[in-house]
Amino acid sequence: GPARTSIKVGEAVTWTVVGPHTISFGASEALRTFISKAPDGSVHLNPEAGAPAGGAGQPQGPPAAKPGPPTPIDGGAYDGTGFRSSGFIGSFPPSLFTYKLTFTKAGTFDYFCLVHPDMKGVVNVT
Repeated sequence: GPARTSIKVGEAVTWTVVGPHTISFGASEALRTFISKAPDGSVHLNPEAGAPAGGAGQPQGPPAAKPGPPTPIDGGAYDGTGFRSSGFIGSFPPSLFTYKLTFTKAGTFDYFCLVHPDMKGVVNVT
């Protein structure tokens, strides 16, 4: 999506997720890495970084076998404080997901993917 999105207070942003991603706001440094490599070369997942925070995550169960509209995930309302994350979303055709977050206060909110930390954007709420 665009690197910068502008909305008004009370409006929502909906992301269509394709691939393995999170949509995360306000993460501490400890949560900013979903996948890490230990000194011995082993790879580890950070379960806290992959879990939803402050709202619903991806529904459990087998993916749909037929193409159809993306399955919505409602992340609820966000006022810009604390950690808010979709959690890990594995969204692959034909079973895509969307993640919606409603913004209740004005501000500039940076978000990023905990799986791909270079994937980031800004939601400007007026």
